[in-house]
Amino acid sequence: MSTASTGSPLHDFTSSTRRVQDEMTPLVARLGSSSARSQELAAIELYDLMGESNGADSRAAIVPAGAIEPLVALARSGSERAQEAAAGALSYLATHHQAA
Repeated sequence: MSTASTGSPLHDFTSSTRRVQDEMTPLVARLGSSSARSQELAAIELYDLMGESNGADSRAAIVPAGAIEPLVALARSGSERAQEAAAGALSYLATHHQAA
């Protein structure tokens, strides 16, 4: 029995994670925006995604989406609000991460 067949728990998790990763891509791009407000809103939205009902999918998708490096950069040198949101997102990811 293949665990990757349609309808299997693994397939459902993988396709859901890919969908969330696709949704994160524009948010990750906005983390590097020249607009402080856009950066803040993107970091807040990423944080919110990690805590929602699909939070496990969001946390699984955040690394492949490329969000870690821009979140760290914002936590170091963004506006005060962007720093808080980025640090919150990174903290949530670190404390709720499930090892594969």
